[in-house]
Amino acid sequence: MGLQKHRNLWSYAFGNLFVYKTRTLTVLLCFVVVIGALCSIEFLREGIAQDIEASMTFVPDITVQRLQGGRQVPLTETDLQQIRGIAGVATAAPRVWGFLTAANLLFTMMGINVTEYPLDAQALNLQVRTGRFLQPNDTQCVVVGEGVAQSAQATVGSYFLFYDLDQNEYYFEIVGIFSASSRIYSSDLILTDLASARAFFGLNATQCTDVCVWTALTANPAVVASQILTAVASCRVVTRAQSENALLYAHSSRAGFFLAVWYVLLLAALLGAFSVSSAVSSEARREVGLLKALGFDTLDVLEIRLAESTILGFLAATLGVFAGIVYDFYLGAPLLANFMLGWSQLYPLFTVPASISWVSVFTAYAMAIVPLLIATVLPAWRSAIAEPDEVLRGL
Repeated sequence: MGLQKHRNLWSYAFGNLFVYKTRTLTVLLCFVVVIGALCSIEFLREGIAQDIEASMTFVPDITVQRLQGGRQVPLTETDLQQIRGIAGVATAAPRVWGFLTAANLLFTMMGINVTEYPLDAQALNLQVRTGRFLQPNDTQCVVVGEGVAQSAQATVGSYFLFYDLDQNEYYFEIVGIFSASSRIYSSDLILTDLASARAFFGLNATQCTDVCVWTALTANPAVVASQILTAVASCRVVTRAQSENALLYAHSSRAGFFLAVWYVLLLAALLGAFSVSSAVSSEARREVGLLKALGFDTLDVLEIRLAESTILGFLAATLGVFAGIVYDFYLGAPLLANFMLGWSQLYPLFTVPASISWVSVFTAYAMAIVPLLIATVLPAWRSAIAEPDEVLRGL
């Protein structure tokens, strides 16, 4: 009997949402916007975090760079040999990289020596969709990400024409197109051989942009990094953990800015819900009086009002989650993605990395239902304690 009673009360509360259409639509619209904004931020933040984690396959255990006057300058063969002689260093491979523009887009060209670089396409988590990966004898051949190929409308067998700083022409043959689980840091990537990258960026045969270090299994990367810092003058040493933390911090701080704005939206929605619930119409007061006269006690009326808020919060959360999915996954998170990623329109277009987890969905429902209950509990209590004779006589 008790369970059936609560079923009837909740059924009655659900019907009230259609009776008081203005109140329902006002609160529903406010919270759909609030929860939709929250889901858009959280889905994008989680997707970027997963993308950063996947991009760590590109990052060596330790990256060594040289600074002069606070700016990065090339390392030399002497530096490379010093690094290779440090205990705990299993592999030290030179790498040359830089930025270039083509078709009004900004790309990242990276030159590696595939015979020295300890990671192949599979280890780098690259899936070569068309063509092949770099081979030891390749010269001025490139393997490009799908974002580069789509933006430049390039195919395997075609050529890229790039100009260096002296406006010299360089032709690079596309031998492969790859995709990767990390979309942010691979969509603009152009991989080529070390010698071609050195020639293009104006480095001689003994110079490199940085040195990628992989430590032995028994070595502690932090200890090896400190030894490199001591051995190589004016160098900057960055471990994989530091790179990941820096990227996560940068993107999390951007998400935090939007969450700060979101809290203001939530507060405005709560004030609106409280205001609408407090402005009880004469019809709602008459309803309470009739319920009390028919034998409903104060707790029954309070349960009906809180059930209305719970159902309304659940509907708002469901519609908000759906709106967040549409905004992020189907519309590409316009405006929000540009700010969160920190990229300009010069970069190749790529699918925005968004992800849905049970935690974010649960948070969305909790942030819709719980605050709405808190905002409406006082008006609900004031409505529930009204005496039926005073209410009906006042009407």
